[in-house]
Amino acid sequence: MTLRATLLSYRQRGRQISRNCWLFLWMVFLSNVGLSGIFALLYNLYLVALGHHEDFIGVLSFVQMAAIALGAIPASRLSERFGPRRVLLAGSLVVGMSTLGLCLATRPWMLALWNLSMGLGFALRIVPYTPYLVRNTTRAERTLIFSANSAAISLAGTIGSLLGGQLPTLAARLLGLGAADSIPAYRASLLVGAAIGLLAVLPMAFASESTPASEAAANGSESSAPAEDPPTPRRAVTILVGVTVLFSLAGACFMPFTNVYLSEVLGLQASAISLIFSSSSILAVIATILASDVADRYGKARTLSIVRASAAPLLVALALAPSVWLGTITVVVRGITDMAAWPLDNAFLADVIPLRRQARVTSYRSIAWNLTWALASFAAGQAIVRFGYQGVILLSAVVLFSGGLIYYSAFGRGQRKTVQAGAGL
Repeated sequence: MTLRATLLSYRQRGRQISRNCWLFLWMVFLSNVGLSGIFALLYNLYLVALGHHEDFIGVLSFVQMAAIALGAIPASRLSERFGPRRVLLAGSLVVGMSTLGLCLATRPWMLALWNLSMGLGFALRIVPYTPYLVRNTTRAERTLIFSANSAAISLAGTIGSLLGGQLPTLAARLLGLGAADSIPAYRASLLVGAAIGLLAVLPMAFASESTPASEAAANGSESSAPAEDPPTPRRAVTILVGVTVLFSLAGACFMPFTNVYLSEVLGLQASAISLIFSSSSILAVIATILASDVADRYGKARTLSIVRASAAPLLVALALAPSVWLGTITVVVRGITDMAAWPLDNAFLADVIPLRRQARVTSYRSIAWNLTWALASFAAGQAIVRFGYQGVILLSAVVLFSGGLIYYSAFGRGQRKTVQAGAGL
């Protein structure tokens, strides 16, 4: 199927998306313009302007991710008791207020405290995410909705990155804040991002808990008879949590420091970094749509494992021969593969795990992801300051490829047999 035909198909299917799902997508979009776009681009550069280095950035990443891990189980209990929509709403509010605090804080202990608060808010956002979408979709709609969610994040990241790349210059000129890379210019830009992110509270305030028809379907035969042929649920959960640890370790070794690497090692300015991030985000929209179509044909797990591992060779090349063009390509591809993989991952989990257990399993994976990220980013920051980037980038490549291989071995082979059998009918 061509990209044009795929887009037309998605347009037709998009008309069937429920109001609750549209409101959820608006929440995701607004939050990520502020967070994945403006904040992701500028915040570490702001910390460098304050006089901090990769080791302290790693400490803050540790605090935030550890808070997400610690908050995951309570968030799952709250989701089960009060419903995922209310927890998503509370999480959006906590994250929004925390970003405002981060813009104004300068002392290390205050930065750590606001990162702790943001981590708890993210736990309230991450854990109810899959249960909420499952309650508002049928099995046939899930890959579309999870892909639309990833596309919304990518599109928001594109807009936010482009905006974030220009905001420091605009703030410096219009408000008389000195140079574009000064602390006041960065702070004013981050405040704009925080304000946009805080608007994400509004869509969920107008949403309802579930679509009755979708919830009935999710609690019926769909959840008890998955379309694909995964291992038994207990073994599936163990494998899913295990590969989550590997993918998190691969990301934490390099991703928290990407903008600092591009700036400090490769010598790029914030405006150039914003173009790299925005290019990655907009290409990720296309890749997400195509990956979803491929997954419908050949299986979610099989497609996901290949997408995840595909950035590993570029990471090896960057570690051995760093350059501006290779760094640009690697960061772009790494962002694309991450965004294209997440909707497949979540849709596959929704197929494998019964609805009543999804919040709890999501919390287990959230703990695994965020605790691993917390420890690994802390260690990576210390290693970068002492030994440079080469070792952590190589480690990221090896672990990323290993995770993709394990995922394929556990789930992808069975899908290939299913597809081949279906083709012969």
